[in-house]
Amino acid sequence: MYIRTLAKQLKVEGKELVEVCKELGFEGKTISSRLTDEEAILVKERCDNPEYREEIQQQRQGEELRRKHIDEQRKHIREARESEERIYLDERKRISEKNRIAKEEKQRQKRISLHEEEQKRKQEQKRIQQHIELEQKRKLELEQKRRQEQEELKRIQKYIEEELKRIRIEQELIRKQEQKEMEQKRKKEEEALIQQCFTDRFTGFDGWRDM
Repeated sequence: MYIRTLAKQLKVEGKELVEVCKELGFEGKTISSRLTDEEAILVKERCDNPEYREEIQQQRQGEELRRKHIDEQRKHIREARESEERIYLDERKRISEKNRIAKEEKQRQKRISLHEEEQKRKQEQKRIQQHIELEQKRKLELEQKRRQEQEELKRIQKYIEEELKRIRIEQELIRKQEQKEMEQKRKKEEEALIQQCFTDRFTGFDGWRDM
């Protein structure tokens, strides 16, 4: 039986069934691999285990929560970037308007007397200088905000990487623990079987001797 066919019957993901095969010691299996009847029975018994199904459900819920958290973080970053772009475009528009007004002001001053033109020019220069200083201050604030967003993005990415690493470690520990438990169970069954064989043999011997 193919693994993908068995997965449809058991109503589980194919990759989850491949992981079950690895846990049971069936190495080199993929979704398109075939299973022997004995392997299929072992896989079914494993998947029908309530503890296993509960564990899979918890893993799915945890992954869903982590995906939602990551999506929310990405949405927050995207909104912050869009807000920053809007602020930048508004700032460019405002600067362009200021430049247009300054140009019109210069043309108007050419039509007035030289004294008034000089006075107004100085005032305009002062105003422009103040405006430039204000723009520089705003640009600095925008740059600071951009750096903070980048640091926040790096922190989120680091957090995501650490979470994924922790999940992989936990899954590996769970897999090793299950393998260990299965090995212990198998040894106990073998010991019980050997003990039963010895008991049956001695019981048969005593019956023959009594005859």
